[in-house]
Amino acid sequence: MGTSMNLKEATAQYIQHLEQTGQKPSTLGTAKRTLDLLIADMGEDTIGNPTPQTIPASAMMNTYQCQPQP
Repeated sequence: MGTSMNLKEATAQYIQHLEQTGQKPSTLGTAKRTLDLLIADMGEDTIGNPTPQTIPASAMMNTYQCQPQP
């Protein structure tokens, strides 16, 4: 069973993970700016337990438009 947390907590944990895994400062900056935009759009108190089972495939495909490599 998963743990529910708000969006602000989840993004803070993700940034901490990136720092602990030695990501470059530019990667950290990009991630922080992107997640700040997400929080601004959805609200920091958005609560959930995002898993592949709780996110519809159509939403994932719209969010992550993969382009084939030449």
